Amino acid sequence: MSSVADVKKAIENFDPRQRQEFVHWFTHRPDFQHQAMEELRRDIADGIAQADRGDLGPLDMDSVRRRVKEATRK
Repeated sequence: MSSVADVKKAIENFDPRQRQEFVHWFTHRPDFQHQAMEELRRDIADGIAQADRGDLGPLDMDSVRRRVKEATRK
C-alpha cells in the first residue's frame, strides 16, 4: 500500500470479521496507544485550564450521552 487512501480502500473490502480484527490490531499497537494517551493528556489539560479560568457550565448528561454515542459510531 502506498498511502492512507489505499489502506482505506482495502479496508472497505474487508468483511466485518476482518475489519474488527484490523481495528483490534491497529488500536492495540504501542504507537497508537501512546498517541491516544498523549491526546487524552492534552484534553485533560485543556479541561483543567478551562476550569481554572472559570469557563464552566452545568453538566448536560443528555449532551454527554449523545456525544458518546456519536463518537462510538465512528
